[in-house]
Amino acid sequence: MRKTWFVLGLLVTVGLVMLSGCGVAKAQEPIDEATPAAADVLGPEGARDAALAYIREHFETAPAAGLDWVTEDLTPEGLLGKSTLSYTAGDWKVTVAYPVVHAALVVYEVKATNEVLGFEWQGQVNAAGEVAEGAGSR
Repeated sequence: MRKTWFVLGLLVTVGLVMLSGCGVAKAQEPIDEATPAAADVLGPEGARDAALAYIREHFETAPAAGLDWVTEDLTPEGLLGKSTLSYTAGDWKVTVAYPVVHAALVVYEVKATNEVLGFEWQGQVNAAGEVAEGAGSR
């Protein structure tokens, strides 16, 4: 009888030790209030337009404002975590690739090309619309 109580006490003790190690999961930390709200951030088209405005401002060769862009989703079926869109207008092609994360944290990889003119530009556009030119632009 004493042995039974000992085993039962041991099981209860082990169970309590195990339960004490199980904490309640913390809610994800909120996005820093300094980051823009989702309504204030660019989408892929906004990133394209910000990059094109930058190109117009810094290069003689640039696509005209107000072009009608044809959009194509280049994201492979079943790929999770990243999307790629292609925008075409005449000889101009702009590709925007971006991770699927909270809208305020997205950094868009943008590439603009015109094979006829030999123009290629690469850069990044953050969710606030700030453009950084990448290597390989000509």
